[in-house]
Amino acid sequence: MSTLRSRVRTPSAGRVAQRRAGRAICLALALGLAGAGPLPAGADEATRDAMRTILAAMARLVRLSADRQAFASPDNAAAITQALADVSDQAALLAEHTGPDDTGGEFLARSLDRYALWAKLGYERGQLDLARTLVQEAPDICVACHTRWPSAADAREKASLLSSAVSSPLPLQERARLLVASRQFAAALEALESLLASPAATPTDVEAIKLYLLVTMRVKQDYARAARTLDRFRDRAVITPELRGIAGRWIEDLRELADSPPEPGNLVSAEQWVERAGNSARYPRDGEALVAWIAASGLLHQHLTRNASASAAQVAEVNYLIGLTETRIAPDAWLPQAELYLEKAIRADPSSSSARAAYEMLEARVRAAYRGPDGDDLPDDVADHLERLKALIDTPAARGGKPRTSEV
Repeated sequence: MSTLRSRVRTPSAGRVAQRRAGRAICLALALGLAGAGPLPAGADEATRDAMRTILAAMARLVRLSADRQAFASPDNAAAITQALADVSDQAALLAEHTGPDDTGGEFLARSLDRYALWAKLGYERGQLDLARTLVQEAPDICVACHTRWPSAADAREKASLLSSAVSSPLPLQERARLLVASRQFAAALEALESLLASPAATPTDVEAIKLYLLVTMRVKQDYARAARTLDRFRDRAVITPELRGIAGRWIEDLRELADSPPEPGNLVSAEQWVERAGNSARYPRDGEALVAWIAASGLLHQHLTRNASASAAQVAEVNYLIGLTETRIAPDAWLPQAELYLEKAIRADPSSSSARAAYEMLEARVRAAYRGPDGDDLPDDVADHLERLKALIDTPAARGGKPRTSEV
């Protein structure tokens, strides 16, 4: 077993089942959303109001879910039910106010809506462990949304929105996750740096490092700071020799990025980092290419927002590459972002080789998500959806196959 995978905490069987079910629900949403028509962009104030309500409700939920007894107490039932309803209702509203080209933002908002609704139904039916798991994982949806693009400043709404949750005695990693969810990036980085430097808190979960790199690289683009932090982390006595070597490769890549920062959204640079990250000779150990994949994904997300007039073939390629990078950055993620971008690649230009590569990867991931002890157990609607996507790339016009700009 590799160093990185062996250091990840293994969830209980019940929690695994709950997460698989949650992934299936979000996956059903991701499939098909890429083909939906554009939604009207909403007013900024409506978006801000929805986010304020979501964050305030999430603060109450996280605080109550931290204590199983408090979460199960009838005294808190009304507050929990109302908070879950607030998150669901406002997330649905937020989805209606995403920009017309922000399919990823719409998907994440609708995922939060469904997750909160599912948690509410579970809570009302007495499935408290399920509801509590969903509540504790819901902030990951906000984290995924807020770490896609650079942000020069933190949110105007200060940490008071989540003060009740963040001020409670939560572990540093959980506190950081909530701070990122509320766009309090500076405080989140401080919490994560404290975790990585603390001799008393061994980071047994690589997710802490991954979250730190997503914020420093994709949001703040402060590669030098990340290199300094990981350099100190690498020198800790508790780090195994293999992880120390992997961290050394991360630091080398971060220093290269700091010395020669790529032009924001530059597709050529993104393709170069994708090709580099996929080079197993350069990165022979599991996890060594993490910084390279994050660097590529950040450039690709930026490219999508900066090139509204790109050709269909280029849109297909960029979406395929984003899907690819997501599978490498978070191969076991319960939130199916990769699937969304892979389907977008197929629909953008079914005749391209990017679309065919995207379909192969999408089909494999969907089948794995629904695989049971007796093999594939695809719901009929999901199987039908895959068939419709396959039909798109199997049409006579599509079989010619335009080459991708880069082959991975």
